[in-house]
Amino acid sequence: MPDQIIQFSLPETWFRFEQLFYGAPYQTAMHQHRAWQLTASLDGEFRFRTRGKTVFIGPGEWVLMSPGFLHDAGSDSAHSSAIQLFFRRFPESLLPEFANAYNLRRDMMQKGCLPLDELRRLTEPLTPHGQVRISEPDSRNVLLALQFIITLLSPIPEMQSETQGKLHPRILKAVEYMEDHFAEPVAVADMAEAAMLSENRFAVLFKENTGVTPMQFLNALRLDNAQSFLLQGCSITDAAMRSGFSSNQYFCRYFHKMTGQTPGEFRKAPFHHGKKTDPGSGKKHSACCSGPSCN
Repeated sequence: MPDQIIQFSLPETWFRFEQLFYGAPYQTAMHQHRAWQLTASLDGEFRFRTRGKTVFIGPGEWVLMSPGFLHDAGSDSAHSSAIQLFFRRFPESLLPEFANAYNLRRDMMQKGCLPLDELRRLTEPLTPHGQVRISEPDSRNVLLALQFIITLLSPIPEMQSETQGKLHPRILKAVEYMEDHFAEPVAVADMAEAAMLSENRFAVLFKENTGVTPMQFLNALRLDNAQSFLLQGCSITDAAMRSGFSSNQYFCRYFHKMTGQTPGEFRKAPFHHGKKTDPGSGKKHSACCSGPSCN
């Protein structure tokens, strides 16, 4: 745990804005968040271990991870501090270019840098008069979060090339609905109703915007949440139920197909699973076990 946490509370679609101080080396267990994570180093070097690689960030460097991205974190520095923001999605009305580029993306990790002096200026409102400040959600905090995102991410040259045109706002409404109701028995008709479209029109428009079918997207979202529940210590049965899978058997088959591991193997060695397939590719992984059982 950090020696000190300075934290701002934030309303939906934001979660929190915080600055962490470590007085000794540390290491976290592998985990994931149901939110975007944007972390920048102010002092010391941080490392994030992911599937097949380790990413390091030093002072002035930052890393952006999409929801459900499996990682651990640590630092070998004697003293280190970082500032980070967790948020559910890029708000379409306030950050439309970022929303178009990133909101439907998953399994993404991107690194960048900013002049350290400029990054430090972003942290000054956190500690007025040198005092720890923990506040309730207010407009000032939202502006601080927006400034943090815009300052760090605007220079990314790839952002414009990755934007495939404006995402249909009704599809984003459907994605929001899936994020809120993934644990429930959601049907395509429910998603279409949330998007205020006919079921056929919704299915076509969703595939055009995301590259996958609505159910493929929903199952990928459920898988991300199931992995998080497993890493938190849930049983396989509880992870399946809490993430919205209709049965243990289907959960285990789908989990093995998408990760190359059974849920039990993943919980024991989450870094050893194969790369996930694209939800719509249908390509199989090399199996890490003899069959798609749960254990």
